[in-house]
Amino acid sequence: MEEELLDWEENTHNLLFWKHMICGSCAGVVEHSISFPFDTIKTFAQAESTKMITFSDTAKLVRKEGILRMWHGVSTVICGCVPAHAAYFSIYEFSKSHFDIQSNSQYYLWSTAITGALASTSHDIILNPMDVVKQRVQLNRIKGPFKMMLEIIKTEGFFSLYRSLLITILMNWPNAALFMTFYENLKSHFFSDGKVTMLGYFSCAGISSALAAGLTTPLDVIKTRLQTQNEESPLYKNKGFGMDKKDKRKLRYKSIYDTAKLIYLEDGALGFVKGIVPRMLFFLPGAAVSWSVYEYTKRLISKY
Repeated sequence: MEEELLDWEENTHNLLFWKHMICGSCAGVVEHSISFPFDTIKTFAQAESTKMITFSDTAKLVRKEGILRMWHGVSTVICGCVPAHAAYFSIYEFSKSHFDIQSNSQYYLWSTAITGALASTSHDIILNPMDVVKQRVQLNRIKGPFKMMLEIIKTEGFFSLYRSLLITILMNWPNAALFMTFYENLKSHFFSDGKVTMLGYFSCAGISSALAAGLTTPLDVIKTRLQTQNEESPLYKNKGFGMDKKDKRKLRYKSIYDTAKLIYLEDGALGFVKGIVPRMLFFLPGAAVSWSVYEYTKRLISKY
């Protein structure tokens, strides 16, 4: 079946815009559903109100609330990732065609970096509000996504949903640029004949995503602090980790600079790499599965 699909590779470049959107949506749903537990661990590790930094802490969380706790809030991100990934992959295909990026013996730098940054920007603008809600829901399992969104808007204002948009874009520009550069060049290096297998897509995407995620972890820590500073996790509020009630609605992190400064003063340089392992583990299978599903779905649509 794989060989038959690969015979149609040249036709996938001519797919209509809406077909790329369908493929991208499918890829996004599968990606986040599979890798969401690692994202939950990462959020707990980086949030100020939890300080859950070891895998033993994760085991305690699972024993206390069940394995499904690791997927709490997944519906929120799925609702946002459908349109966000549709935009991401559509712009990726357009830019790739514009810059004539192909899987051959040629190596790319600026064209792949620009392609990744453009695709990432469209994705972040759509997904960022839902990502804020998702991280709050991950920390506080008592509240559902819709209730959480209404509470955030009521207590902090509608702008709070976009408070971390700038750091998200600044973080994902280098992350997406690095990923796309690694990804396209790995394909060119290992599949110089242009015949990329599904295992090739899986491996190249996973390795590229893990490397890019690790290098951009400091920015992700800042983003998480900005997004979750007012959310106290019920799991830790009686263990001295939570914030005082009088400080519940007081913003400690008002800008990227203030957040970085406080992290360094309180946690030192190592504070910027908290959650790096679960972050890499989250992105590795997520990207590997996402891009494999995307390419496989393209071939199915192209053939049938």
